[in-house]
Amino acid sequence: NSLSSTSGRQSVNLAAPLSSGTKWISFLFNQTGNNGGNICGVYFPNGGSGLFFGYGLSPFSPAQGRLGLGSTDTTSASPQSAGNLASTFLATFSTTPYLVAMEIEFNTSGVFDTVKVYLNPTADAASPGVAATYTVTTFDVGTISGIGFQNAGGGNAILVDEIRVGDSYADVVS
Repeated sequence: NSLSSTSGRQSVNLAAPLSSGTKWISFLFNQTGNNGGNICGVYFPNGGSGLFFGYGLSPFSPAQGRLGLGSTDTTSASPQSAGNLASTFLATFSTTPYLVAMEIEFNTSGVFDTVKVYLNPTADAASPGVAATYTVTTFDVGTISGIGFQNAGGGNAILVDEIRVGDSYADVVS
């Protein structure tokens, strides 16, 4: 349910894979300092090219980075690079976490899914209460079999806590 890591890659399987309908995933995420543009964050194993969320997709400064959504190889046991799908949100490296809520609507347009990311949405509510920070409609999420953590190095820990998966927003933020 939580992880702190300064290097490497680890993952755990979900009790049941996510592959249809609308699913929500939420977690608290922060990185204590700048890891120099290294790809550090959360990825969702699917046996191929899966979703990634974190820092390193579009570096900014020693004190701030862009928290973004990307795609990465989920089959390797070692940290991987990630392709940038969306990374405009400027975040501050610190010990204060960001609440991340992801809405995944499977197969909304042929093989593609719709992924919405809400940063710091309203907790304990029926809906996020804020507009989606990112909406991506051109990526096939595949069947998500787990959740993984990657810190490609740089010395600063990534911290992920309160990981939740559910069928509605209220399931993952209450």
